[in-house]
Amino acid sequence: MERSYDDTKNLIVGIFNVMFATYKLIDTGARMPYLDKHVKQHSVHYVDSDYKICFFTALAYKIRSEIDEKVDRCQVISFAKQLFAYYYRIKGKYQLFEYLYNDKAKKDQSFNEYLQDYQGFNISTEMTQFIDTFNLVVNIYTYHEELERKTDQYRLFNSYGELNNESMTLDLLLISDGTEQHVMYVSNVEKLTGVLICSYCHDYVTILSNTNKRANEYFKTHVDKCKSSTHELSILLHDVPMPICPAILSHPTVEYLMALGLMNQFKAQRGFITYDFETLSDQVMKEITDQTTLLSQLSKLSIASTEVFPNQEKSYELVKRCYTLFDELSDSYQEQLNRYELPFKSSFVYLWLAQTFESAEQIQQCMKHENEDIPFDKCIKVLGWNSSRFDIALLWDALDCEL
Repeated sequence: MERSYDDTKNLIVGIFNVMFATYKLIDTGARMPYLDKHVKQHSVHYVDSDYKICFFTALAYKIRSEIDEKVDRCQVISFAKQLFAYYYRIKGKYQLFEYLYNDKAKKDQSFNEYLQDYQGFNISTEMTQFIDTFNLVVNIYTYHEELERKTDQYRLFNSYGELNNESMTLDLLLISDGTEQHVMYVSNVEKLTGVLICSYCHDYVTILSNTNKRANEYFKTHVDKCKSSTHELSILLHDVPMPICPAILSHPTVEYLMALGLMNQFKAQRGFITYDFETLSDQVMKEITDQTTLLSQLSKLSIASTEVFPNQEKSYELVKRCYTLFDELSDSYQEQLNRYELPFKSSFVYLWLAQTFESAEQIQQCMKHENEDIPFDKCIKVLGWNSSRFDIALLWDALDCEL
């Protein structure tokens, strides 16, 4: 993206690449195979039903588990039908009256036909009404088969609803194969995800492990201490009211100019230096140890750099330099070494470094403001190209000398 000088007067906080992913959630409720592997080990409860009402079955199991010590499957199915009739406002023997659960309701043939025609719960269109009707906070977790036997194989997919003093939290596990999907009630989210989170401070987190018992003991110790302490929210204010503007306060130049109303003197231009190495591979075949042999070693062939000087005409001046191994054979090469007081027959890398440091001081002078009281970043950036991390290794020997 090309930018002009006038554009750079505006401080760019950030430019981001954004990708939006959309998902089509199919109706939930179908019977699916291989659900037992989730039930056995992860506190997931599955109740088999002839109808696609797994959302209401999970809610019924949640409510019944808080009332009864041992949950009966038939009671869960019957209660799920009552919740289903209440949600869709179906009148009949399964109708739920206000403040009354009809536990002794008998089968109603027309209602069973309605259940048979029911295609499942649509999360996209019906979730808002579902949480409002039953005053719920619904957390849906998904299973990732490619992460089998790893800590993050179960992940939080989405949360619906807002937590309040009267709301109830319903944790569900969503299993999908692309064409069908099913939800089951989760009684212990920590055991499902393998992550322990302190329910008091919500800051202390540890990974649930069967082998690392010490981590589990630390977690229990923290919970005991956290349970006895108070967790009242406290807000610490500055003695003097301060605006929240990190893009300004973290930039000394902008902060100074805005405080004194001198933003017209802001210089958006910045000088820098770029460089790139070219190398040759030399065969060495040197035995380092009994089991290690150095096959080849890279030698420096040439280096090219570009120095960018900002000037007063709101433009840039470029100075390009290039030194090769053959320049060391020229007649003027020794004169250049003497100019920078470098040792006799020094490598061309030493000469390039000496000139680069000299250019950096000149670029720093160009970046100064007319008013010397205005602070500015005195660091001149030196940028490498494709192999910048590799190229810097070729400079270590030269950087270890006095220039």
